[in-house]
Amino acid sequence: MMLLLTLFSFFVILLRPVVANSEQFGLLVIRSGSPLQYAGVYSHGDHLYLGNTNRSLSAVVTDCGFVLFDDGSYAAVGSSGEIKESTLEEATDTFAIRNGHLTLYNVDGFEAVPKGGKFLFSTKSTSNSLGIIIRAQSLQKGYKVPDFVPANNCSTRTKIPSGLDTVVENYSLNGSTSAQKIYSNPEDGATELKNPWKISMIATILAALML
Repeated sequence: MMLLLTLFSFFVILLRPVVANSEQFGLLVIRSGSPLQYAGVYSHGDHLYLGNTNRSLSAVVTDCGFVLFDDGSYAAVGSSGEIKESTLEEATDTFAIRNGHLTLYNVDGFEAVPKGGKFLFSTKSTSNSLGIIIRAQSLQKGYKVPDFVPANNCSTRTKIPSGLDTVVENYSLNGSTSAQKIYSNPEDGATELKNPWKISMIATILAALML
């Protein structure tokens, strides 16, 4: 009986949820022929801007589909389409990495909106905005990080803001970004990834016990 209890405890440990995020990446702006080509994303106040600065953010996409920045904040889409820093409770949860690009609602196009001498990071186009792509650039290896599509079965879900106008633009991809500190901190409630080898191991052990 004691052996069976020990084995049961072992199985429970094996089946514990495994939380997984994407590889950490820099947010590299792609817009050929513009001053924003290879620029980064930085925060000012509670808004996010695009430009060349030594304060560029890095991030991970969590297994719940949130963008978690290295300063501990999350990305959220505001009512006017602007992307801003927020708390987990207000964060937008449908981000992913596809073909090396950051996507939102399965679309890889974003907008750079001129505002006060800066470029606001947004999802909504205006008469003078620039369509951009955000390349998910590896901090360690200098190329695109592997694709990452969250399971997104988490209890917290964000509705698509009304009037969201995302424009897709395709541009050539090349260049590199500087490395920053490594950061990893999955949020509470992240969904799990189950490893098939655990089931095989349990079946093998149970079969051995029955012999």
